[in-house]
Amino acid sequence: MIYKVNPHVQWEHVADKENDDVLVYNEESEDVIVVNHTAFKVLERISQNLDVTDIIKQLCKEYNIGRDVVEKDVDDIISQFKESALIIE
Repeated sequence: MIYKVNPHVQWEHVADKENDDVLVYNEESEDVIVVNHTAFKVLERISQNLDVTDIIKQLCKEYNIGRDVVEKDVDDIISQFKESALIIE
């Protein structure tokens, strides 16, 4: 499945020595959500119009982690993004 980033969503990195979080702002709801580096990688790849299967494959390779773990994490992240209206189908 291919999702799209809500066109009303913007983000900004707030990286420092202690974290690499990203602030994600939904202009419509005026919600600000802080996501970790991995969740942002998912959002970033969604913005590149990648299929969820391709996102999972890339993250497995990048982090050298088994598909089962990555697939569950990506599914959880996408569910949270959908609930927060950061992405749309």
